[in-house]
Amino acid sequence: MVQRVLRDHTPPELMRAVSSRVLLTIATPWCVPLQVGAVFLLETFALLLNDAGWWERVLALYPAQSVLEPSVTLFAAYAVEAGMLVHRLARRGVITFAQAVPLYAKGVLPLLTLLPMGCLFWWKRDEVSFWDFFWC
Repeated sequence: MVQRVLRDHTPPELMRAVSSRVLLTIATPWCVPLQVGAVFLLETFALLLNDAGWWERVLALYPAQSVLEPSVTLFAAYAVEAGMLVHRLARRGVITFAQAVPLYAKGVLPLLTLLPMGCLFWWKRDEVSFWDFFWC
């Protein structure tokens, strides 16, 4: 409802300016690492809250977890670097920010994170855990 009220009572020029500012904020370089880095919050808390033998218990229950964890980090690093590249391309005018944000969000990010991680989870589905290993 708020969007409809704003759309109906805001001049088109102001809406374009606000939209471009929002896209610029989303696509800034510091924002991409924060979005991708949020993936590691659960792992960070698990490392902080569990005792020294936690990782050995995880590997006993889920042997391929040692393959999964470095892969997550690698794919996240690829996604961050790709986000930086897309941002630089937009900042230099090769593409617009209006093109860059959807390109990254709908194309690059799923290709570099969701697809490889989904394949890895499917391939090692009996030997890894997405949630349970946090509480071993």
